[in-house]
Amino acid sequence: MFVATDKPGVKANDYWEPGRGLLQDSGRFLKSLMTYDKNNIPEHVINSLKPYIENPLFLPEKIVSVSKACTSLCQWIHAIYKYYFVWLIVKPKKEALAVALETLREKEVLLEAARARMIERSYYIFITLYVTHRPFFWFGHLAWNWVDDVARHVSYKLRLMKLRRQLLVADRLRQLRKQLLECQSRRDELQAKTQLCAERLERANHLIYCLTDERTRWSKRINQIEQGMINAAGDSLIAGASVAYLTPFTNEYREELLSEWTNFLSTSYLKKDPHNGTNTTEDPEMRAVPYSAECDPISLLGDPILIRKWHLEGLPRDTVSTQSAVLSDNSNRWPLFIDPQSQANHWIRSMVNII
Repeated sequence: MFVATDKPGVKANDYWEPGRGLLQDSGRFLKSLMTYDKNNIPEHVINSLKPYIENPLFLPEKIVSVSKACTSLCQWIHAIYKYYFVWLIVKPKKEALAVALETLREKEVLLEAARARMIERSYYIFITLYVTHRPFFWFGHLAWNWVDDVARHVSYKLRLMKLRRQLLVADRLRQLRKQLLECQSRRDELQAKTQLCAERLERANHLIYCLTDERTRWSKRINQIEQGMINAAGDSLIAGASVAYLTPFTNEYREELLSEWTNFLSTSYLKKDPHNGTNTTEDPEMRAVPYSAECDPISLLGDPILIRKWHLEGLPRDTVSTQSAVLSDNSNRWPLFIDPQSQANHWIRSMVNII
């Protein structure tokens, strides 16, 4: 990532965001350091590290006073930088050693083939001489020594072949063990991923189950809002009338007024606009003014959380007191409380922390 510098038109690498992305998964970052391909480091990477290596402040003994984690990373960078130049010297020697070992194996194969041919020919000569000159073999000590040499060669060949088979079996066994360890490591990794996916699936199912009730609640809330948009005209009329005229009356008269207002809305119809050229008389085919079924000041103007807070602060829980508090809170004028029992006085003092 390149960012602008102090010089116009010049950009520099910004390693902050990529570094943050690497450090978000510390385990993966540590594994990448441990499995880093140090034998195939590009030359441009070493050239990029050179300014930091030559910086006198980029030393473990300097960084240890700032961050122990960065100290370990600094040591790793210095080690990788030194390993690169050591590997440049060791790599040709290892390649030469590999070539020499391969040549040695080829020569050993040729040598064993020559020994096998020699033993075969010696055995053939021995059989021929034994058949054609049998009396000499009965009395010549030299002939018996030669036979012993041939037998020793045959025994050596058999032991060598047995040793080779053992070496081949051991090498194959090492390969199979290595494959077994790799398969076990792969199995453990897949099991860990499976466990992680199972846990995520369980959490997702739990979340979906928990959100089922929320979906029902949201659906009901959406229906309430849509119905509220339809009933906005009638609800606004009743709310405004309640703030303007309902407050001086007792509960009996309030209920009577609310009943008369709702009946009026139920029997009144929307009228056409006279400016459109139509009459303004009531049209029976048009619907009545819509309003909510539970149409009262508390449901139209009150906040349930605020009302609960008022009750905790000393507001009486009866309907009249709650309606009066809601109407006074929505009024633009200073309200006059009729409070023979000093309940409103106590509530207001508790609400504003007046003793």
